[in-house]
Amino acid sequence: MGHNLSLESRIRQSQLSRACYVPKDRLDHPLLEGMVEAGLLLAPMPRMYARTNYWEGLTEAERALHCMRSLQRMHQHWVFASVSAALAWGLDVPEEWVWPIRLATTRGNSGHGTETLLRQMVENDTPCVVNHLRATSLGRTALDCLRELDFEDALVLADSVLEVGAMTAEELMAQLDSCRNTSRNSFRAMEIAGYAKNVGRQLAPVHARMVSLGYEVPEQLDEAWIGLEKEELEAVLDAAGVPRVPGGFALKCPDPWRPSTLNR
Repeated sequence: MGHNLSLESRIRQSQLSRACYVPKDRLDHPLLEGMVEAGLLLAPMPRMYARTNYWEGLTEAERALHCMRSLQRMHQHWVFASVSAALAWGLDVPEEWVWPIRLATTRGNSGHGTETLLRQMVENDTPCVVNHLRATSLGRTALDCLRELDFEDALVLADSVLEVGAMTAEELMAQLDSCRNTSRNSFRAMEIAGYAKNVGRQLAPVHARMVSLGYEVPEQLDEAWIGLEKEELEAVLDAAGVPRVPGGFALKCPDPWRPSTLNR
């Protein structure tokens, strides 16, 4: 009974620290597996446990961050990369891109991983500790995400870089320029960042869709446009007389980089 109470306390303490419970005592394992079978706990990753009712109330981003905090405690030298680093920096990452968690590697095993963990090549970068997590630098994080995400998702993320106040638009472009190589994906990232604007998190998806539809973006965006589907937004913008960019919108480097292991 005493050990059960101690286990309950440790699970609750992990939950309060916004992490999964990672057992260190071998006596915990049969008890934890019994709680999983009973539906009281679930195991989102190997050796990690969380209360089922608590986990079900989290967003995908929050779930990933819980696992990242637990991984960092188990592996203090690990560095998160790409969209996982973006989560650590507090940037907007679309739910469908949250998994797998990305780890930076300089070895030849990039692309290897599981449904929940993937190693991604990162070279010539100095990691940062942000929100108690080791992550790639903000410039490298932005570069990798803008190379990988679809246009609207990428622009929302670029907008969030400016929104969190980490850097100005000019500083973002300078950071991308210092991190990039000569691949078309790097130029694509800089092209997308050129559209970045601090419009606030709620309006960032509206901003990205307006750009992708070829509209000129006014100084002030209307909050009534939040949540509108593509056709609805087009109708509202046309009725409001918002002009379109001459010649429409098109990226010079339109196709995002997607290694086979990251295909959705």
